[in-house]
Amino acid sequence: MDQTKFIVTSAKDVLFVDMESMPNKVEIDYDDKESISSIQNIITDDRYFYVLANKKDGKLGYYLL
Repeated sequence: MDQTKFIVTSAKDVLFVDMESMPNKVEIDYDDKESISSIQNIITDDRYFYVLANKKDGKLGYYLL
C-alpha cells in the first residue's frame, strides 16, 4: 500500500529509493553496496523486497538479499 519506497531493477542493477525522505531522498545502489551481479529475480511482500542474484564478490552461487 505504501508507495513511497520502491526499487528500480534490471539484470545488472538494483536501486532502492525512499521518496518519503524528501527533499534529500534516499537512493541506495544495492548491487554496488552488496557487490552482487547476475540478478535473477526480485519479489516483494507487504514489508520487504527480496533480491536473488547469482554472483557476489565475483563468486558464483545463490544469494538472497
